[in-house]
Amino acid sequence: MIGVFIAGLFAGDMSKLTSAAVAWILSTGSLSALATAAAFGHPLTILSAFVAAPITTLHPAIGVGFITGLVQAYLVSRPSRTWSVPAATSLPCAGGGATA
Repeated sequence: MIGVFIAGLFAGDMSKLTSAAVAWILSTGSLSALATAAAFGHPLTILSAFVAAPITTLHPAIGVGFITGLVQAYLVSRPSRTWSVPAATSLPCAGGGATA
């Protein structure tokens, strides 16, 4: 993709290059932001999806979900009770039945 843009620079048609870049940024960014909003993401997570999507499409190992997941985890903290282990008395017995 970067090679296509560089070739466009040397071809001399800057208006086509600009319109292609804007279309690429808006299409990838808006769809990623829309998907993040549909998943009830934080507003800054939605913004990071829009910004990161055109960049992450250039590298196959980096996904926009990695970026937005980290941003969402940083911005929205879970209460500690969500991550707590249940008490031992609430766990079922290993044998599966009551002893008499």
